[in-house]
Formats: sequence, structure tokens, C-alpha cells
Amino acid sequence: MEEAAGLGLVVSYSTTGLGLVVEGTVPGLEAAESSLKPGDQIVEIDGFKIAGWPTGAVRLALMGRAGTHVRLGVDNMTFCCYM
Repeated sequence: MEEAAGLGLVVSYSTTGLGLVVEGTVPGLEAAESSLKPGDQIVEIDGFKIAGWPTGAVRLALMGRAGTHVRLGVDNMTFCCYM
């Protein structure tokens, strides 16, 4: 059975309603090794704007099979992280 994985992000919903705000990362996981930092605003996941998405949809979009990747649109930049 394939194991589900995440990026190791700690996030909250943005007060602007446009996406998520990075609060921190989990040591040892992909997000901690990236240049993501607290305060960054995630506005896209895999090219889709996430404004208005329900919590469950965002969570599912940030999870996947170990070894797959997800593309995050953050503060007008794009990051590609492996799960």
C-alpha cells in the first residue's frame, strides 16, 4: 500500500481570504528544507487559485503519495515541493 505524505506545513487561513498563511514548518519534512517561511501567503496549489476553497479541499490538495510533487503559488513565486 502506498503511504500518504504531506509537506510539513503549518498554515492558517489568510485574513484577506485569498489563501493560506505559512505559520511554520515541521522539522525534517520537505517544507522545512524549502525557502518557505512564516508569513508567506500560499495562493495557488498546482496552478489553481485556492481563494474560497473549503478546508477539506485544501488539505487534500496538499497531501499525496510519497515521492509525488505539488506546485505552490506563494507571494507571486512558485515552489515545487516533493511529498
